Amino acid sequence: MIGRLRGTIAEKGTESVVLDVAGVGYRIAITPRTLAGIPGIGEDAVLHTHLHVREDQLSLFGFESTDDRDLFELLIGISGVGPKVGLAIIGTFTFAELRTVVAAGDLASLTTVQGIGKRSAEKLMVELRPRFEAHIDDTARVSGAL
Repeated sequence: MIGRLRGTIAEKGTESVVLDVAGVGYRIAITPRTLAGIPGIGEDAVLHTHLHVREDQLSLFGFESTDDRDLFELLIGISGVGPKVGLAIIGTFTFAELRTVVAAGDLASLTTVQGIGKRSAEKLMVELRPRFEAHIDDTARVSGAL
């Protein structure tokens, strides 16, 4: 796995960047929010990455934080959610916002994400609710231990 890349921004597009790491240019798909947060061409940047492996393709997805990367990996672990939809969700909601949407059962907000219809939103609610509740329980246990 490629978990993090540090290098120089060689190119910036609307949906990706090319990060030059020791002479190798890595094209990394990112959200517009991530794009807004990274420096300009010729400047150094660090992206936390997920390498998505398919039979016919290797794709890198980049995030500003490990939390965003972890959320992306949680999302694409749900049946029917691919990397494009996972990236679209993260581009629309922060972790806290998505947790609030799921806790409230707000299907309308989820369907604003490109690639998510009513059925997909319902399925996401069912899949994410217990995972977010487990995350909250784990966080409370860790906080209580400190």
